[in-house]
Amino acid sequence: VQTPTLAILVDHEFKILGFEPRPYWQIIGTFEASDHTYPGTWYDPNWEGDSEAGEKEDRLFDHERAKKILEGLQGKPGSASETRKPSRESAPLPFDLTTLQREANRRFSFSARRTLQAAQRLYEGHKVLTYPRTDSKHLPEDYRDHVDKVMDVFSQSNDYGPYANHLRSAGLQNTGRIFDSSKVSDHFAIIPTGETPKKLDGDDAKIFDLVMRRFLSAFYPQAVWNQVERKTDVEGEMFRSRSRTLQIPGWREVYGSEENTDAQLPPLIPGEDKADGVGVKAESFELEEKRSRPPGRITEGRLLGMMERAGKDIEDEELSEALAEKGLGTPATRADTIENLISKQYVQRLRGALKPTAKGVRLIDFLHRIDTAGLASAELTGEWEKHLAEVEHGQMPRVDFMKGISEYTVDVVGKIKDFEYEDLYSKEPPIGKCPACGEGNVIEFFWGYRCDRNERKSEENGDAEAGCDFIIWKEINGRYMDRKTAHTLLEKRKTVEIPGFVNFQGQEYEAVLELDDTNQVRVSGDSPGAHEDEELVDAPPVCACRNGEDCQVIETSSRYVCERLYEGGNKKPKDVNSCGLVLPKLVCKREMPREEADQYFSEGRIGPLEGFISKRGRPFPAILYIKENGRHGFEFLPREKKTSDKKTTKKAAKKTTKKAAKKTAKKTTKKAAKKTSKKAPSKSASPEEPPF
Repeated sequence: VQTPTLAILVDHEFKILGFEPRPYWQIIGTFEASDHTYPGTWYDPNWEGDSEAGEKEDRLFDHERAKKILEGLQGKPGSASETRKPSRESAPLPFDLTTLQREANRRFSFSARRTLQAAQRLYEGHKVLTYPRTDSKHLPEDYRDHVDKVMDVFSQSNDYGPYANHLRSAGLQNTGRIFDSSKVSDHFAIIPTGETPKKLDGDDAKIFDLVMRRFLSAFYPQAVWNQVERKTDVEGEMFRSRSRTLQIPGWREVYGSEENTDAQLPPLIPGEDKADGVGVKAESFELEEKRSRPPGRITEGRLLGMMERAGKDIEDEELSEALAEKGLGTPATRADTIENLISKQYVQRLRGALKPTAKGVRLIDFLHRIDTAGLASAELTGEWEKHLAEVEHGQMPRVDFMKGISEYTVDVVGKIKDFEYEDLYSKEPPIGKCPACGEGNVIEFFWGYRCDRNERKSEENGDAEAGCDFIIWKEINGRYMDRKTAHTLLEKRKTVEIPGFVNFQGQEYEAVLELDDTNQVRVSGDSPGAHEDEELVDAPPVCACRNGEDCQVIETSSRYVCERLYEGGNKKPKDVNSCGLVLPKLVCKREMPREEADQYFSEGRIGPLEGFISKRGRPFPAILYIKENGRHGFEFLPREKKTSDKKTTKKAAKKTTKKAAKKTAKKTTKKAAKKTSKKAPSKSASPEEPPF
């Protein structure tokens, strides 16, 4: 499951890396109707283009054409037509774990694990929510009495009482959709238990409120939107105006609407939902220059949805149905899948989004090159899910299923054991001529792109001549160097501004790559993200500052910090004990929620806390404390003493390991010597460390 999940991110990464930003122009018109003015955007009704390249029907990539259209519009009248129709939006079903994690990520930027931990506390500790690790959004048909009981309990609540009382008097809607035992597996949807929460704060309060409002809104009627589509014709050039406004709140009265509501667009003919050929005056036209942007990064919430709907891009309907039921992993395991990819440094978090590291990209590329891409394919998962379902229903013998698994495993292991590094890219053509020596070709290898005259020093004669040492590494400032970009760099010695770089603050930015006079790769241009102001979180201060009498600790998008330090541009005061408090929101890959930050600053320490990740990717517990300079430090827990039995076992194991290592080394040396006599090793043939 981890490998195809990583492949989803890597495939998307190549779309970002391969994207070429282009300037384009939009024509914005302002029109005057009988009783109002309105804007409209020019579009081509016959447009056919490449949306993946950033092309759209309202974008003009030819500046001369844009200016010509603009000139032909000046002083011309317009004719407008419109349709106005209601759009009904059904109430969402109660949460299963995946939809809860996705919604918490969208609203609060919570990771999947953080949401699960809060839901688990609300279930086990506070006992106010039902079992959270569920894949069902429905309730058993005999659970109606429990729902009525929950409504009675919360009818007295200040926060939820008005909505619960409305449902008690008006009656529950959508009961046929919600109460469906056939769609309940081992556990039903996440709903309130009916216990009144005594004291909730931080993450727990946010998740409980989310579940409570989703539960209540599920029984409310539809929300109704008013949608307007208006087209204005000026000398054969078309302009479009759209509006979507909430007319009847329905379930959104409880759940809220974070959706941007457009400005009201009054009707062309008062009281009419349809109008044609209404004369309007064109007040002005403006030509706006913009720049196409690469696809947005995949957020954790979006990835959870893609894992759940892994069959979406699969052509085989049977495979797709199998994945539609199970997806990649289960609701209970998807959070751990993402966290494992992050802890093993295949993926990194970038301000609410996920980005595969160069290590992650290399792994997926490696699997493709040794003909084991099935390991990274949703189709493989669908194939095994389909066969498992057949075994479950007696349509396929268990022995046949296990035989297929065994044969596939043997095939994959054989390919992984037998591959040679020098063969991985042997079929790839050179990406260009070497700019350093002018004689060699630049070829791809596992870690980058090098001149094919770049040979290792001969072991036989000790020749120090190493040939041409030109090289472009595949990772530059957090960006993976794809073949297309490397080719452009060789051909033109400079790229256009390209996306994908990451600065030390974990912010993504665009920059230019160029070869300098010594043919070294340089990143040209400053990282804008490094100087952008942090965004203040719209919330009360966390607590009073420990070292200042009249200042407080505030929350920003990336840390908790003394307001004086923040307002002073992060310049440290002369007195190291005065107003220099700061705590990142991410400490050793562990998220620090607001309530923990409160305790940390108020008491000067907190812990022991679990979940920190070392540089080697290993989890460890520790106590966090405030150091003299206002930054955080670690106090590590004492290790448990090992028993004599364990020592003996360890000694024996060490002895056996040494013996085995000696034997293996001897065998490997013979094999290597034999191979060396046949072929001199290339720089990429035997890297000093494993690739993953």
